[in-house]
Amino acid sequence: MKKQTNGGMAGVVDELIQNTTQPDTQSFRELAKRVGTVYTISYSTAVIAVFDHDREQAGGLPKGGFLMAAKHSHETDESFILLRIQREARLPSAADNDQTRQGVIEDSGNEGPWSDRMPSWIRDKMSLHGLECSVLGTFTPQRDGSYKFAEDIDNYYAVNELMVWKPDPRSLHLIVNHQHRSNDIPINDATTKIGMTRFAAAESDDAIKAEFHVNPTDIMKRRTAYFGMSRSGKSNGLKIVAETIYKLRKVNPEHRIGQIIFDLSGEYAQDNFQDGKGLHRVNEILGLSRKSEVATYGLMPVPWDSSRKIMKLNFFGDPIPRPWMTVQESEAVTRALDQLLAGKEIIKETMSNETARYTTSFRDVDLAVEPAAMGDLSAQTRYYRTVLAYRTALAAAGLEVPNWKPSIRGPGKWSLFSKDLINALRHTQNSNSANATDYEQAAIILEDSGNNQFNITWDQLITVFTSLAKFVDDKKSQFDTFEQKYIATSSNHEAWADPRFRAVLRIFESRNGPRAFQVVQEQHDPNNTTDFAE
Repeated sequence: MKKQTNGGMAGVVDELIQNTTQPDTQSFRELAKRVGTVYTISYSTAVIAVFDHDREQAGGLPKGGFLMAAKHSHETDESFILLRIQREARLPSAADNDQTRQGVIEDSGNEGPWSDRMPSWIRDKMSLHGLECSVLGTFTPQRDGSYKFAEDIDNYYAVNELMVWKPDPRSLHLIVNHQHRSNDIPINDATTKIGMTRFAAAESDDAIKAEFHVNPTDIMKRRTAYFGMSRSGKSNGLKIVAETIYKLRKVNPEHRIGQIIFDLSGEYAQDNFQDGKGLHRVNEILGLSRKSEVATYGLMPVPWDSSRKIMKLNFFGDPIPRPWMTVQESEAVTRALDQLLAGKEIIKETMSNETARYTTSFRDVDLAVEPAAMGDLSAQTRYYRTVLAYRTALAAAGLEVPNWKPSIRGPGKWSLFSKDLINALRHTQNSNSANATDYEQAAIILEDSGNNQFNITWDQLITVFTSLAKFVDDKKSQFDTFEQKYIATSSNHEAWADPRFRAVLRIFESRNGPRAFQVVQEQHDPNNTTDFAE
């Protein structure tokens, strides 16, 4: 190898990296720093003995760093066992060293370095320490000058002659960039530099380093996890990987690989201050238009990405068609409530930790359209009433209401709230109840709405359903009398307040009820007409 005189460490690294692809007559034993000897080894772990002097000469031995164990000298065998430093290991001499150390420290009286008080031969003896390493496998040279890696070792001996080296830049490059079990995808020169090796945050500037390269074709067929400390370059590294996978189509047009990136913090969908680019403009690498290449989604519109698609739902859904008598009309009802039902699932997840009865009943209610309701006006009336109560709860939670006006009209030409119910709410019928005034106010609102083509406001509906929540559970109200009469005279003898309606109504039992899910406001857009998931 030529001696590098200019360019510093970077020049040395560049030359060594280039040389890894060419036959080299120099053994790693000549280039790497020898740091110690194998004290003991098994199929899975090894303990190595290291003197402080060798640690220092090697520039440190960081936790997680790689080491190479091999025979001390062998003219034809360039294979080595790959080790990774895990932790310190106590050698049998550690107990004696501790006693010697304590005695010398006591004698020093804190008047200077205690090691200066020991003879040099004792100091050297005490500087011997152990490191426990994991055995990762074996690198074996091939005839063409490349290396093959096996994830085990074929043998070990109780008495051995294995010495240990800290990798030089060329060996480290071989270790970290060796392609093991690569995918059989016919794309050459697809590897991309993603960064430089670093084994400790505190390592010195002249620490041995090597470029780390990634082959995107290996990621395409395997589950891949990416770990690292905060502020260590994970985001930039992942961006490079995504860009490299995208650029595969330039090498081979048949390899157009779709990528979905879930990025809660939005750092990939905007320009990075470090390089001024973001993945939302990855199409510019190949000079292609963004429309056919990249789509970004988010909860909020942003000034730097006018093409962003807003991922919000209309939690209210669309008005329910009246009535539904055929399969096609039933499907139209389902479409009208698609976003409402999707939003209901989000609310259910948001309220997962709720324990109060009035919130859990509301959370767990199923608002899906029942197929049996097709052609059944009584069932449709009960469903309309339940959905209206649910939408009113959304308004009470502070969600922006849609541009269409609410109505108390049922599937036919009559109100969802009969005259019998309004009469039952009248003050004279509930004089013994503490909530009689609230019932009277609800009766007035419902009667006025019925006389005004069923028009009503969301605030009025909040008042009505808050009163009804009290009314159905109030033993001093006229509800039980009304309910018994309703059951006796109805064609199917079902209750007016069916279980689904009662479950939704419970959210109005407390003013804090709707507040349990008001955090979904940021995911709601009353003007959205389609489910973004489609």
